[in-house]
Amino acid sequence: GSDEESGSGDFKKHLESNELPENVFVPDACFPVGASETGRVVLEIRANPRLRFVTGIKSGKDGNSVPDSAEIEIKGVTETMIEAALAVVPSEVKTRAEARGDGNFTVTLTGVSTHPAHPQYGINAATAAIAFVSALEGDDAAFADLKRLFPHGAFFGEPFGLKPGSSTLSVVTLVLKNGGLYVETNSRFSPENTVAGISSALISKLSSASFDVKAVKCAEAHRVPKDAPIVETLQNIYRERTGRRDEPYDLDAMTYAHL
Repeated sequence: GSDEESGSGDFKKHLESNELPENVFVPDACFPVGASETGRVVLEIRANPRLRFVTGIKSGKDGNSVPDSAEIEIKGVTETMIEAALAVVPSEVKTRAEARGDGNFTVTLTGVSTHPAHPQYGINAATAAIAFVSALEGDDAAFADLKRLFPHGAFFGEPFGLKPGSSTLSVVTLVLKNGGLYVETNSRFSPENTVAGISSALISKLSSASFDVKAVKCAEAHRVPKDAPIVETLQNIYRERTGRRDEPYDLDAMTYAHL
């Protein structure tokens, strides 16, 4: 397969007329053998915030990466108001404000993209945008709740009671258009967790904050036993060629072997 990042359509097509292979391994990670894969819960969150100044937000491209940029359209403000709201944006985020005349501005926030499986290695421009808009709007409940539940620099779902080291949680899309707010989140979790456990923890708090939320893409995590023939075979080859005794490890992502 070579279509993993776009839905694994080639492997799905293959399975329409072929049996599932007895064994599958993917040369797509690290040595020796990653014997587990994370699960995934993707949520769609919708709201209709009451904003006085912000007319548009665009952050996130494909839903499968932490956004490295956010563009925010603003009207009816002063430069002093923009500066005050930008003051709450963490210094690790690059900021630019462009005046468009008549109190209109375009604010661009720039972070660093990474994979949702390890969001701590990036700088999420979407959560920085949430903090900025919340500061600028002040009394909007939707963005106040988003800032509380998705604070910039929280990578593992801590506000939802998720356990660091066994799960991640990232805002991967943040769009405001025609008064409607759309947010997509991506959570990855280890085999010790389940889709039901993760999704219920997230949806419960989001629903209580009056967001319209639903899970749209879910997959359970899985682990292949260390004594499974394919794991033992690959481990033996590794040991013969390197002389090392490294044990199988837990992969922090998903591959098309998940199918």
